[in-house]
Amino acid sequence: TTIIVLLILSLWGFLGSVLTSVTKLAFLIVLAVFLAYLLNPLVHLIRRPFHERHLEKFMPRGLAIVIAYMLVYVVLGLAITAIAPRIAEQARQLASNVPTYTASIQTWVKDVSNRYERYKIPEQIQEEVNTKISSVLGEIGTSLTAFVGELLLNIVTYLPWLILIPIFSFFFLKDANMFRVSLLR
Repeated sequence: TTIIVLLILSLWGFLGSVLTSVTKLAFLIVLAVFLAYLLNPLVHLIRRPFHERHLEKFMPRGLAIVIAYMLVYVVLGLAITAIAPRIAEQARQLASNVPTYTASIQTWVKDVSNRYERYKIPEQIQEEVNTKISSVLGEIGTSLTAFVGELLLNIVTYLPWLILIPIFSFFFLKDANMFRVSLLR
């Protein structure tokens, strides 16, 4: 019975990892289909003048898709070029202001200690409050560090998706009519 239990547990773990992989793959495909859905009107717009003049052979669907991608990437590149310097400047300002923020927090903690003395709060309660403030500030720092680390890890993990989603989307757009016909059968 022990062997059967171990076999079931290993099978359960295997099925769990397969299900996780299939879920990620399904999400990747859904994102690619969504991007194809968003780009399809632009592809039709690019092909429309050629279609109206019965010159479809000069603008095949694949070429229109490539042009649509180039337009989208140019617009995204221009937007990033316009926004990136502002974000970098704000990040520099934040980094230069961290010592000021730290000093402000230290001043606030000292102010709380001075209030204890003014209100003649027992020392045991003062220590408990100071300990609690220190632990909360430490937890905030730990949580912030963990968040940044997890964010960077997720960016690195999903970086290949920035390549795979447009590729899948290209083929979904290119073969949209074939998908449509096969679904209607």
